Amino acid sequence: MTFDEALAALVGMNGQRVDVVITDLASTATIATMSGVLRGAIPMSEEEATAEEALCLSLDTDGAPVGLSLDREVYRGAEGHDDVDLTLQLGGVGW
Repeated sequence: MTFDEALAALVGMNGQRVDVVITDLASTATIATMSGVLRGAIPMSEEEATAEEALCLSLDTDGAPVGLSLDREVYRGAEGHDDVDLTLQLGGVGW
């Protein structure tokens, strides 16, 4: 799945409750989990949007809003499952 296809799938989930599980691909260990309502993707810079721009996915959790970045540069692929689940593969992610 291309970056644009994955982004379109995420946009289609806007307003829906989603579960996010972040794992380490090397060890498959779970790093973080969260659930909330997906509220959209906004540019991470105030500059005019470009094809290379990173987006911030806004997730309303039961506690506080959370932002997750989706960056074309670190995007490695995605896989859809049963028209409901989406697995994103990102590289070069650091804390």
